[in-house]
Amino acid sequence: MDFNLTQSLITPATVVGVIISLVQALKNFDINKKYIPLIDITLGIFFGVLMDGVLLKQGFLTGFFNGIVYGLSACGLYSGYKNLMK
Repeated sequence: MDFNLTQSLITPATVVGVIISLVQALKNFDINKKYIPLIDITLGIFFGVLMDGVLLKQGFLTGFFNGIVYGLSACGLYSGYKNLMK
């Protein structure tokens, strides 16, 4: 498999940014904060399967596990930024 910049770097960064944005928008609907990481992971799995599994044709399991990483990354990036700004 050859190195493809879009698949390796740009797509994951974009997906994580979209997840962070969607979760921030969902916070306006008075969602209990303890469910935010679960929403992050669920959106990550959805976008992982959609982007990696379907559009990039890497397979369902690859998309599923990449999606978990996307969701956890979105959750961690936001919490790290929030702690940095304190």
